[in-house]
Amino acid sequence: PVLPPTRLPADFADQNVPMVVTDTSSRAEDQQVVDLVLQTSDVVVVCFDATRQPTLDAIRTHWYPRIQRLNPDVPIVLACC
Repeated sequence: PVLPPTRLPADFADQNVPMVVTDTSSRAEDQQVVDLVLQTSDVVVVCFDATRQPTLDAIRTHWYPRIQRLNPDVPIVLACC
């Protein structure tokens, strides 16, 4: 992970559900860790840069297939950064 996992208390959101937010790296040497995070996530947020078409293309060609392979039922949220 790029940053250590951040635990949010249950009262952070109206639903009273505790959350752990994990920011991952795209470096080749971190891919096993990224896979583990993807396999154990309840929700995945994929960020892309609206000013760079390749980042949006990578969702279709890389991230979506990878997430579906590792955790096929997980909801995926796209976030434009």
